[in-house]
Parts: sequence; C-alpha cells; structure tokens
Amino acid sequence: MNKCYPLSKSEEGIYISSLSSSDAYNLANIVNLEKNVNVKQVNDALNKVLQAHPYLFTILSNDDEGNVVKHIEVEDIVLTLHEVDQLDIKSLPYELIDKHLYRFGLYKVKEEYYFYFDFHHLLMDGTSIKIFIDDFFLALEGKQLEVEQYNANDYALEEKEELKSKAYEEGKSYYEKLVGDIEIDSTPTEDKLDKDISYDNIRIPLKIKNKQIKALSNKNHVKTSTIFLAGFAYLLSKYNMENAALFLTVNNSRNEKARHSFGSYVKTYPLYI
Repeated sequence: MNKCYPLSKSEEGIYISSLSSSDAYNLANIVNLEKNVNVKQVNDALNKVLQAHPYLFTILSNDDEGNVVKHIEVEDIVLTLHEVDQLDIKSLPYELIDKHLYRFGLYKVKEEYYFYFDFHHLLMDGTSIKIFIDDFFLALEGKQLEVEQYNANDYALEEKEELKSKAYEEGKSYYEKLVGDIEIDSTPTEDKLDKDISYDNIRIPLKIKNKQIKALSNKNHVKTSTIFLAGFAYLLSKYNMENAALFLTVNNSRNEKARHSFGSYVKTYPLYI
C-alpha cells in the first residue's frame, strides 16, 4: 500500500456522519459542454485534471489497528458517451472503504453534451469544486495545469502535529470558556402550525440591495459576512425568544499553501452573541 495519511478532524466528522448510508455528502454537478466536443477530448481533459491533482485518487482504508486512514491509488478514467432523452442521474451513497470517492459520466441529450461529476465531501469542499471546473475547462482548451504541491493529506499530517501544540490547548481552553457552560437552545422551535420542520418551511427568501449592504459595511468598518451573521443571530434569538444566540459559523480554513488544492478544509466555529 502507498503512504498512509490520517483523517483530519473535519474529515473525521464527515466520515462519521456518512456512515448512515446517505447521499447527503455527495457533491454532484453537471456542466454543459460545447456541441462540437468529443469523448476523447473530455476523457483526456478529465485525466489531465486528475494527474495534476493526484489527491483526488485518495481512498479510505483500515490500517492494522482498525483506524480509518487515507492513501492514494492512481487509476485511468475511461468515459463512455450515454445518449439519452433526458438527464436522470440518481444520487447514490458511496462505499466509503477501499473505493474511489468519485463518479463521472458523459451524456448527450439531443444535440447538447453534458459532463457529470460527483465527489464525496470527504475529498472536496466548495472551493475545490470551483478549482475542478476551472481546471477541467482549461484542460479542454489544451492549457497547462498547475500541478498541486500540497493537498488535504499534507494538511492532515500538519494538523496531527498541531493537536499536540500549546496553541491548540490554548484555543481549546478559549472555546471552553466561551461556550462551555452556556445553556441555550438555538435550534428552531416547533412550528406553530404543527408542520414538520424542514428546509422548505423554515427558509425565507431575503431581498436586499447589494448597495445597501456595502454602505452598511463601509459605515461600520466590518465585512459583509459580519452583517449577515449579526442579522442571523438577532433573528435566531427572536425566533427562540432568547436574549442570546449560539450557532456555528463556517470557515474554509485555507492557508496560502492550500489555495489551489483539493480537500475538505472547511471547519465550523461556535459563535455566541
């Protein structure tokens, strides 16, 4: 077996959540291609991206002690063209151990060509998807791709050492003091109409002009994300009839080394207001 890497803490969380055999962590996308594209062009472009980013060949396995670890197994991808009347691609759960965590497909619907790709969230975050799409189209154009020098496997090794550091203990102590003794329920309360809570009946469209947000941001010398976090905290506290709110915020956790690399770097941090 090739060199083994530990799971990062973010990956551990995703892995545990994925054991329910759900497709909730499938990151499936479909991109429309030029009408004059051919199978070889798409196949070559895909393999070119994978060769520039061998991290995408990462596989989970169990080591001799039963721990879940990662290693890279390179393979060649061979696409076939599926001519269909309409796109109807089912999202299926992944087998997490000893299998590659991606799926690809090339489809022709009438005169339109579509490239389908799906990665498990263990391999990708939102930034990774953008990198993949950008590199895929660069490869289709015959452009040279930037070869990764760093990826989430390297990050996991660094994090393993950081967990032993004084800075980690100080950070852990800070958050324990910040939220450790707080007793507050920030989850949505039961619906007054006795409807089941779901994204459909708790999501409300927000219409606001970009100029207004930017003006408010400049006036108070804060980022636009800070304004939306403050608004969400206020809404959450009122919704739950509390004078405070506790929730998690998302940070992509990418340093300069990880700028153009694949991986699930996203971390969540508690915010108490």
